[in-house]
Amino acid sequence: MRKLQLILLLLPFAASAATPPVSADTFISQSNATLNFGGLGTMSVSTGNYGLVQFDLSRLTALGLVSSNIQQATLLIYVNKVLASGGLDFALAGQSWSETGATYNNFNQGLVGAPFASNVAVSATGQYVMLDVTSQVQAWITGAVTNNGIIIKPAVAAPTTSVVLDTKESTTTSHAAMLDVVLTASGQTGPAGPSGPSGATGPSGPSGPTGNTGPTGATGPSGPAGAGNLMFFGSIGQGTEAAAGVLTTSVGGQSTNGIGLPVSGHMEGPSQILYSGGAPYIQNIVSGIITWFPSAITLTKMNAIVNPQNQNPLIVIGPTLTLRAQLYKYTTSFGATAVPGAACTFNQTQTTLTTYNTVVIPGITAVCSSTFSASFNAGEGAYWVVSMTATGTGTLQYSLPVDVVIGTSQ
Repeated sequence: MRKLQLILLLLPFAASAATPPVSADTFISQSNATLNFGGLGTMSVSTGNYGLVQFDLSRLTALGLVSSNIQQATLLIYVNKVLASGGLDFALAGQSWSETGATYNNFNQGLVGAPFASNVAVSATGQYVMLDVTSQVQAWITGAVTNNGIIIKPAVAAPTTSVVLDTKESTTTSHAAMLDVVLTASGQTGPAGPSGPSGATGPSGPSGPTGNTGPTGATGPSGPAGAGNLMFFGSIGQGTEAAAGVLTTSVGGQSTNGIGLPVSGHMEGPSQILYSGGAPYIQNIVSGIITWFPSAITLTKMNAIVNPQNQNPLIVIGPTLTLRAQLYKYTTSFGATAVPGAACTFNQTQTTLTTYNTVVIPGITAVCSSTFSASFNAGEGAYWVVSMTATGTGTLQYSLPVDVVIGTSQ
């Protein structure tokens, strides 16, 4: 997207987050051994039914990365339905397969690797199963292991487990599997300092002993190591009104609809926030919007860009419209709380609209930036909320579809 290219120019950091797309997902069934299920919107994992998922890593392998460039890789699988709770085993598929051709009969179970994650708990519908796959992605990226994807089975320790997982073809919940990869790079090591000069040899006496050799000079200190940075990008929208998030104001200037987007990752469609008593509320917030941090981290700055996607919104007469981005922390114990100071107001506003029903949104992109200190412990999450308020007389309602990109860094 041109918005993402712009923000990358504004924020050149030594590391970033990437979300490679799913290239293939399906399941194979022992009871329907010759059938292929690649066109279905879900995959069944139960006795005799095994899920398959593979990600397209071509954009990452083209960068010539080494394993140390992969700081963290996390796999997220959405649980569409739990028929019998238990656990799942995850292993490397060990062979090539295709989404439209894989069947139980043509898939060699003898080539499947040992589980790298065993008995991963699954108990509730509408949640993500999340596990660390850093070692597997490192091996795929460097070519140490061929990327043939992952097979998902009922756990050996819980063989009666029966669940239904989303695929990328889902048109109901639409939660395809996600692979969140955090890339990092270190700065160059500074050069070693020069060695000090050796002392001169003392002169020989005419018949006396040879003089002592002077001491060797001390070695100079090494230059400092260059610093690395960690950079995240979150975005929503795809350059069309249908795929944009929608901001809405109402009488009194309080936002009734806002946009929620993750600190890291792209959301394909709008993610609406409702306001209840002035506080934001997102239905089923855990599944998709929150970015979870696997280790402690402190975020210190952000840059954001908003692009309107509609040239003829609902009527507003006379107000000033203000767009604002606010960072929220999420914990399982206390829910969502706004991070003090972690917010900014976009610099482009629309004022004193006087033409009835032919309002034109300004073509200038709205941007904002802010510095702050927001600390997160391991296991805590974060997400951004973009909202719109209106001040002034004559406000009826204002509905504005927008694309948003926010860069957040240490």
